[in-house]
Amino acid sequence: MPALVAATLSLLAAAAVLRAEPDGGERGIPVRFTLDKPGNVTLVINDGNDVRVRNLIQDTPFAAGEHTVYWDGLDDNPGKGAHAGGFYSLARQLVKPGTYTVRGIVHDPIDLRYQFSVYDGRGSPPWPTEDNKGGWLADHTAPQSALYLPGRGQIVIGSAVAEGGDGVVWIDTKGKKLRGIRYFGGIWTGAKSLARDVGGPKAIADIAFYAAANWIPTGSSRRANPPGEVRLVGFGDNEKTAIPVALVQGFESETAAEIGGMAARNGVVLASFPFSGKLMAWDVSKMTIKPSLLKHWDWDPANNAPLAGEWRIEDARGLSFDGQGNLLVLQSKRILRYRVADWRGVKELPNPEVLVDSGLESARQITTDGGSIYVADWGTSHQIKVFSEDGRPLRVIGHPGGPQIGKYDPLRMQNPYGLTVVDDRIWVTELSYLPKRVSVWSLDGRLIEDFIGPPQYGAGGEFDPRDKTRFYLADQNQGSMEFAVDWKTGQSRVSRILSRFPVSRNALLNDEQGGPVDAIPLAIRRGMSRYMSPQSTVYHGEHRYLTNLFSEMPVSLPSVVGIWLDDGERCRPVAAVGAAERFPDLFRPEFDRKWPEGAPVGQWDDQKTVLSYIQKHPVLAAWSDANADGLIQPDEIVVQPAKGGRRFYIGRDLEVVSEIGEAIRVKSYLPDGTPVYDLDGRRSVVAGDNAVSGEPFGMMVDSRERAVSINGPLSGYEKGRLKWTYPNQWPSLHSGHAAPEEQYPGQLRATTKPVSWPIPLADESLGELWFYNSDRGCIYAMTTQGYFVTRLFGTGGSGPSSRDPNRYLKGMLTAKGPGMDWNNMQIAGENFFPRVQRLDDGQVYAITGKHCAGIIRVNGIDSIRALPVSTLQVGPEQIQQAVAVQLQKAKADAAAATDGPLNVRISQTAGIVADGDLDDWGEMDWVDIQTPAKPGIRAAYIKASVRVDGDNLALAYRFLQQRRPGHNTGETPVALFKTGFGLDLMLGVDPAASAGRKAAAPGDTRLIVAPLSDDAHLAMLYKQVVPGTPDARKVPFSSPSRTITFDEVRDVSSLVSMATKRKTLQVPLPTGKSAQLSAIDYEVLVPLRELGLKPTPGLVCKGDIGVLLGERGTTLQRVYWHNKATGLVNDVPGEATLVPQMWGEWRFDAARR
Repeated sequence: MPALVAATLSLLAAAAVLRAEPDGGERGIPVRFTLDKPGNVTLVINDGNDVRVRNLIQDTPFAAGEHTVYWDGLDDNPGKGAHAGGFYSLARQLVKPGTYTVRGIVHDPIDLRYQFSVYDGRGSPPWPTEDNKGGWLADHTAPQSALYLPGRGQIVIGSAVAEGGDGVVWIDTKGKKLRGIRYFGGIWTGAKSLARDVGGPKAIADIAFYAAANWIPTGSSRRANPPGEVRLVGFGDNEKTAIPVALVQGFESETAAEIGGMAARNGVVLASFPFSGKLMAWDVSKMTIKPSLLKHWDWDPANNAPLAGEWRIEDARGLSFDGQGNLLVLQSKRILRYRVADWRGVKELPNPEVLVDSGLESARQITTDGGSIYVADWGTSHQIKVFSEDGRPLRVIGHPGGPQIGKYDPLRMQNPYGLTVVDDRIWVTELSYLPKRVSVWSLDGRLIEDFIGPPQYGAGGEFDPRDKTRFYLADQNQGSMEFAVDWKTGQSRVSRILSRFPVSRNALLNDEQGGPVDAIPLAIRRGMSRYMSPQSTVYHGEHRYLTNLFSEMPVSLPSVVGIWLDDGERCRPVAAVGAAERFPDLFRPEFDRKWPEGAPVGQWDDQKTVLSYIQKHPVLAAWSDANADGLIQPDEIVVQPAKGGRRFYIGRDLEVVSEIGEAIRVKSYLPDGTPVYDLDGRRSVVAGDNAVSGEPFGMMVDSRERAVSINGPLSGYEKGRLKWTYPNQWPSLHSGHAAPEEQYPGQLRATTKPVSWPIPLADESLGELWFYNSDRGCIYAMTTQGYFVTRLFGTGGSGPSSRDPNRYLKGMLTAKGPGMDWNNMQIAGENFFPRVQRLDDGQVYAITGKHCAGIIRVNGIDSIRALPVSTLQVGPEQIQQAVAVQLQKAKADAAAATDGPLNVRISQTAGIVADGDLDDWGEMDWVDIQTPAKPGIRAAYIKASVRVDGDNLALAYRFLQQRRPGHNTGETPVALFKTGFGLDLMLGVDPAASAGRKAAAPGDTRLIVAPLSDDAHLAMLYKQVVPGTPDARKVPFSSPSRTITFDEVRDVSSLVSMATKRKTLQVPLPTGKSAQLSAIDYEVLVPLRELGLKPTPGLVCKGDIGVLLGERGTTLQRVYWHNKATGLVNDVPGEATLVPQMWGEWRFDAARR
């Protein structure tokens, strides 16, 4: 092969999409096939040894008849970076002359139909909607606070932390959700405490209620022991605005800032701090009421409600005012009454009256109504205890006992906490994840109803394949539950608690359970949450087992595979296999002798030492419960060195396989069914000369021992030999952030882990069907012989969203239950725990939704069948033809890749009006923000143009063939990039800044303009670096793992003009044709002085322009003119930060009209 040709081919990142084109078009080596009826086709090309050379086309629809597609003569050779766990490019090479085999499959279009949702809290619909009425409560945390607003007939439910759900929810007195917000006073902050002012002349009429939560200060998330703070706000009639009341700092830790209770009267808000031993009060009547659009940077120290008092009081928990205005303070075992007429100016607490000093064990919250006092008590009780106003015990509500394991008793509350009386009923929030529950009781103790849900962030759940009325749902960090499901009504109820993790990161729960999590040695904390989520059913012999294979880890297979034995009444752990460092017990002194020689025994609190040892010396552990007590004893666990072992798969035969292909079989079963694993007899499912490369994310094995290595690329083995590979260029959540939009059917992006066991197909030659999750919200279907079958659901920004009421909310109401079309439903990213399974009745279901456990029937799987096998002779003539095709394509790609600047014309006089009509721009210089993979009349384009117009910078955005992008909720303006559609501008205005800078510098600016409605917008200006900005004024952007700050974030809505207009245009297409296309134009004018831009002819600077695409409340996609590595939409710091090294060149010149 000529050197020039070889060099050209080695630079190709991907081959052309090959397709039959009757009018000519791209040619190569012809591949012919015939269909007897229409279907979706996948074709692969294997070499003379029947080993995969090229995956040619995937899931492509064809009509009945004869067809020809063209192969460009290239293979699927992975390039640099493959097998390393990160994204990589393809380095396709020309194949050699020879005989090749063409294999393929065909199937009917796969059809997805919604059935119902489990554990949905009666959300209608169970997923979030643009009007914030859909979904239910918070995803990350349990319901914690409750408050009745009698004048409005509404109940407010608060939770500590929400990411996809709502941390504050308004419902009516029948439990119907009216609206909700994710957080207030700062990203992540929900409402741990709620209170309304019970009255007085200085009560603030504009504040309907107060909400508060403790958190950590800006920029302190990486500190070993960060301090704590309290965020206290007031809400009026509009949930979109809040009144910052007080940002209280100075607590030594987040736990010290934990609020025990809150109450308000006569314009004073009081809060207790049980872990700090104090009571504090703020005088809201002395502050200026300034409603804010929930901006968490808008804490003005000068306008903090002044501290009215601070007093020492030990063990102060719930607070409430009685009917006479006296403050009731709840302690663990007592109720104190303070007779204080006005809390302003109280220097020392008066001696309280001890109202109750017996009958309480570990009291938590208190409320009053109609002369009665209601107390949520824990200890061995976990009941609501009712006292008279003079402290006499009256009655008890609920069964005693508290957190449950086994058969679920709905009359037995678990951690009852928030209390509010509504007419003749008391509403109780239970601070428990198993289940998350709001229960409603009559005042004499009868359970009226309850609302359970929603599932954890990323959802999950699956059925017992032999009994589809049993549904199992795990919470990754808490335990698991079983539900009884009625398929006729779509209703479900909790029937059993299968497992419960005893240690929580919630200080209030740890107080009950014996100490905070920080008291546990570091190495044990690292492992403690990795073996506790049984969900997946395996039948073996006469026994039913549950495992944590699909429910333990969000984006990978588990590091410890657990096995629970389930007899229908009791579900107990009986065995586990996996990485030794994930077994907490192995770090206890009595297990030191089990570790291999050289292990850092006695140094487990030294994190660096432990990590260094584990990384260099993988260690396996296998436990079997010999005495049936559910606990690990030293003589029950085997620990051995291993070649690898970070992620494990368990088959339905209970054999465990590591990511490098080491299989660990069950050598025997104890009389009760407990499996005993044979670490000494480990074998490899991969032949020695086919060793797995790099750092795979796991290995899956089907019933015929065909193995699939989960990596980039995917690799398939049969009888130990490598048989096929499949391009998987962006494996893992983080690699997927760099993935482009889907460019052709079958392109894998942001792949994470298998979400099914292999499902046998009628044609055994095709392998078994398995499903592979993507962080883009979709699920890929493949076979263990390497055939791509289809993609379930949308691709991450390109399909209709579950937040689109015009289709899906309306569709749910009209579909009347089962049958709603979920084809191309766009499920949000970080949908961590979906599941696809075939039940014993033969039907396949996907359980998915991220925010809900939606049950989706998957139709058409049984239509998968093999196409006739054919051979393909490739000789020198075909190779030359392929070379010519590739040279032609490389030349076209090089021309298209010319990266010119964005030209900005300068007009010294203003002539543009922000009315959405671009006719007054004259000639325009357009750049492409988004172009489709397949140009055509139906394809969608986004373009932009920039102009200096007098004292303004004018921006034009044109959307061609797009449905109206929609609106942005603006519910958290500082994070405007998170909450829906927006127009985005990034610009470096300092000409002295280094053109090669990798991080933001002074002058680097971002402007987001987002329509809130058809006639209102919000514009936010961001500057990451402003020298001299004090830390207190910096704006944090946080995720659980990191925090970054911006020196300036400012609302410039009143200074920025925006308008939009729809029209029809005659537009030239990349195909060379032209067509009338619908266009939506957005026009923006922003003052140059606000950007700090001083344009002159010849000025060159760095910048970018793009759009944020999504539905109200959620941004699904970010696309820009120059920066194409913008797949990240689930990480606040990553989405906020400015990356000037990815911006393009802007050139300013005099305008030509």
